[in-house]
Amino acid sequence: MLEVKNVGKVYGDSRRAYIALESVDLTIKEGEFLCLLGSSGCGKSTLLNILAGFERSSSGRVLLNGRDINGPGQDRVMFFQDAGSALFPWLNCLENVEFGLRIRSVPKDRRRDIATRYLSTVGLAEHLEKFPAELSGGMRQRLQIARALAIEPKIFLMDEPFAALDALTRRNMHRVLAEIWTATRKTIVFVTHDIAEAITMADRIVIMTPGPGSRLRDPIEIELPRPRSPSDPGFGKLFNQIESIISAEHSYANGVAA
Repeated sequence: MLEVKNVGKVYGDSRRAYIALESVDLTIKEGEFLCLLGSSGCGKSTLLNILAGFERSSSGRVLLNGRDINGPGQDRVMFFQDAGSALFPWLNCLENVEFGLRIRSVPKDRRRDIATRYLSTVGLAEHLEKFPAELSGGMRQRLQIARALAIEPKIFLMDEPFAALDALTRRNMHRVLAEIWTATRKTIVFVTHDIAEAITMADRIVIMTPGPGSRLRDPIEIELPRPRSPSDPGFGKLFNQIESIISAEHSYANGVAA
């Protein structure tokens, strides 16, 4: 569905060039839940912004169903860590979800039905009249998901959406998102620096090497049954394997830098 072919991203001019991404290749299948995993500064958000069409690659191509991505599109929706920044503070929950439908000229009665259904899906049926400022961080993220579901995009691009949440709320959001993905089979590209979060959520994990010149390691298939628990011996084994890979990459990068 999504193809990243030999993509590079360079910031600055030739005298002060910073190579963020170098020779990145990746294929993402329709309906897949893929996690991009790596430390801060490794280019995860840069690659996600290129997939969203917010940034252009300096080299290579990014294709969606065989067509070049040259800008944002209704087939993709981006989720940010701060859900509040993506919501309209002057609109209540119902109106926020209805907004994209109104732009598409969906009739009022149908807008209301669609918005109410998806707010119920994410557990906000009792909060239709509340404004974003009246919601907790987890509730704002659920509102962002409901608003995205209403416009029926093909792909969710999620940039560490739960990083600012407390541990309990984050685990609850993992459950909510997993249930939505199971029901809808949306294609999800999920950026995180948290190994346990990646194992909990993903079909495949792709580790990004430290920058500059970040690259992608071969994907790791996650075959643990869902729902997944850190208490599962297989979970712990996979965690240790991934942690060792990331530690080795950092040791190599520091050695080269030295």
